[in-house]
Amino acid sequence: MTKKMKLMRKALSGVGLFMALTLHAQNEQPLYKDMNAPIHDRVMDLLSRMTVEEKVSLMIHNAPGIPRLEIDKYYHGNEALHGIVRP
Repeated sequence: MTKKMKLMRKALSGVGLFMALTLHAQNEQPLYKDMNAPIHDRVMDLLSRMTVEEKVSLMIHNAPGIPRLEIDKYYHGNEALHGIVRP
């Protein structure tokens, strides 16, 4: 083989390895979304990813979502202890 062929082979191998690692990294799921992981580990992972502002925003009865972490908005103000207030 000539030097040019060896260089081309190494370059293509490097590009292939880079693409494989990139695809693997894109398919990794955060620990907090892994249903098989222990709950404590999932909670700690999620809390470590959240900012203080995001944590505080979840402390109200109609919390907004956090799109960055794919957390949907929710409303938990209707516990039905004193009747149903609103939907």
